[in-house]
Amino acid sequence: MSEYHDDEKWICYHCVGEEFLANEIDQTGQVAYCGNQAAQAWTLETLPDRVGPIFEKNYMLSVSEPDGYEWALIKDPESDYEWTREGYGPQDALERKRLPHQVRRKSGSFNPAADWIKVLTMHLSKGLEFPNVALPGIGQLPTEGEDEQTEAQLFYVASTRATSQLILTSSADSKFSLRLSQN
Repeated sequence: MSEYHDDEKWICYHCVGEEFLANEIDQTGQVAYCGNQAAQAWTLETLPDRVGPIFEKNYMLSVSEPDGYEWALIKDPESDYEWTREGYGPQDALERKRLPHQVRRKSGSFNPAADWIKVLTMHLSKGLEFPNVALPGIGQLPTEGEDEQTEAQLFYVASTRATSQLILTSSADSKFSLRLSQN
C-alpha cells in the first residue's frame, strides 16, 4: 500500500494479492507510486465499489441466525463460544478472492482500526463506525418469521454505521428492497 497526494491511500495491482481485483486495478487504475515504482493503482476509497459485485456474485444468505441463547453467549466477553453461519457467508467470498478481511464473531474479538475489510453481523455492528459499509442481501429482509419492525430497526443500526459511503446490494425483491428502490 502506498501514500499518495493529500494523504490518500492507494493500493497497486501488485499489492492487492487477489487476481480479480489485480486485473481490474491494472486495467482501470491510475498511475501512482507504490514503493519506488509507478504502477496502476486505486485509492482505498474506490475499493468498496469493487467489493459489492463480489458479494453479489458469491454471497448466499442463510436463513439461520443465532437464537437468543446463542446471542447471549456471543455477547458474553468471558465466553469463547463462536457461532458459525450455515451456508456461504461474505467471509467465504472474501477468502476465495484472497481479500484481506477480519471477521467479528463476538464482542471484543477484532480490531476496528485494522486496514482490512470487516465482516460482522448487523447485531454486532451496534456502536461501531466505518467510512464504508456494504450490506449485501437486502432482498432477503425481513427474514421469514421475524418481526418486520425489529428487522427494520436492525437494518437502520447497520446502515447508520457508515460515515462516508453505504453500499446496499439485493438479488431479490422483498419489502425492504422494494421500499429502498422507490426512494
